[in-house]
Amino acid sequence: MRLQWFRTSTNRADDFTGADPERPQAHCRVYRTSSDPAAWHWNVSDGGRCLVEGNEDTSGSATARAEEAYARLLGTESKLNAFYDRMVVTELSTTQAAGSLRLRARLAIGLLARVRAAERDGDA
Repeated sequence: MRLQWFRTSTNRADDFTGADPERPQAHCRVYRTSSDPAAWHWNVSDGGRCLVEGNEDTSGSATARAEEAYARLLGTESKLNAFYDRMVVTELSTTQAAGSLRLRARLAIGLLARVRAAERDGDA
């Protein structure tokens, strides 16, 4: 498995997407966060929903973590489409682990509830 990385948008210098030629619906994304310009956010998506995400201090470490997470997901299931029933997992770097996890958990649970309600109602 080798992801092909490219710039997500021509007007955003610090935003990259990694695509898997064998699984066009799957991708990884790495970008500099607007809330903390020193942090890089990464995530792995099945094309419709984020499967795993986290933050790192550099673009290189964020890219490596995204690729590791993608490889881990591929190792647990034979097809990326089988991930639709997986819970979204957030991985924190050591610098973020000291932050308020309770608030993040409440926000994530609320967002997940809204997404599931929209899917149930056919709005997604």
